[in-house]
Amino acid sequence: MGNGDLIEQLIKALYYKKREDLAYLLRNSSYDIDISNSYGSYRYSKLSELRIFCHPDNYKKLKNINSSDRDLILDSIKLIIPPTEGGIEICNVGFFPDFGFVNTLNIETKNLKKNPYGFIQDLSLKCDSKIREKDYESAVTLARILIETVFVYIIEVDTNNKYKSDGNIMKMFKDVFSIIDSNSGSQLSKFSKEILSGVVSIINGISAIRNTYGESHGKGPLQIHQKIDESNAILVVNLAKSISEYFISKFQKKISPNSK
Repeated sequence: MGNGDLIEQLIKALYYKKREDLAYLLRNSSYDIDISNSYGSYRYSKLSELRIFCHPDNYKKLKNINSSDRDLILDSIKLIIPPTEGGIEICNVGFFPDFGFVNTLNIETKNLKKNPYGFIQDLSLKCDSKIREKDYESAVTLARILIETVFVYIIEVDTNNKYKSDGNIMKMFKDVFSIIDSNSGSQLSKFSKEILSGVVSIINGISAIRNTYGESHGKGPLQIHQKIDESNAILVVNLAKSISEYFISKFQKKISPNSK
C-alpha cells in the first residue's frame, strides 16, 4: 500500500481545479492499485482500479459523491498516471475506509471536526496518520502544534486580531483560559483548579516529550538513538486531541451559548 507522492499529486491537482472540498477529504489517505487481467485501450495495457483508503469519516462522504465529482477525480488520476502500452490503465477509482485511524486513537473530537478552520481537523488527522505510519517523532511534534494552533485560533477569533506566536505555550494557555472563563464572575472552584493544574501538567509534559524526541531541534550524537515508542506517542496524541477538544468546546459555548 502506498501513501505518498500519488495522493499528494492528486490533492494538488484538485486544488488547481478549485475543488478544495474534494482535496481535503483525501488528505492522509493511502492507496493501492488493483491490476486486472483484462486489456485496455492501449496495446497490452491492463485495466486497473486505484483504491484509496481514507479516514472512515471522509470515506462516508467520498462514497456518496456524485458521478461528475468521481469523474473529476478519475480524470486527475489519469493525468498523473497516464495509460501506456504494456502498462496500467486506470479505469476506476474506489474508496475504502481505513480503520487504522481509529484502532488506538479513538478520542471523540466532534468539535474539532465541526470547527470551520479546517487546518485544525487536518492536524488531528495527521497526528493519527503519523501513528499509523509508525512515525512517532512526527506524531509528537504535530500533537504540540495542534494544541498551539487551537490556542491561536481561539485568541484570534476572540480578539479579531492576528496573533503571532512566540512558542510560549504556557503563556498562550493562560490567555486562552482567561478567554473561556471571562463570563465567570466568581473564583474558580477547588475542583476547577485541580483540573487546571492537571491540564497545565499535561501541556508541560507534551512540550517536554516533544523537546526531547521531536523533530524541531537538532540532535547530538548521544541523542540520535533516543526514540519515542508507540505507547508514549499514542498517549501524547490522545492527550493533545482531548485538550484541544476541551478548549474548542468551551470557546464554542462562549461564542454560541445556545449551540449544542
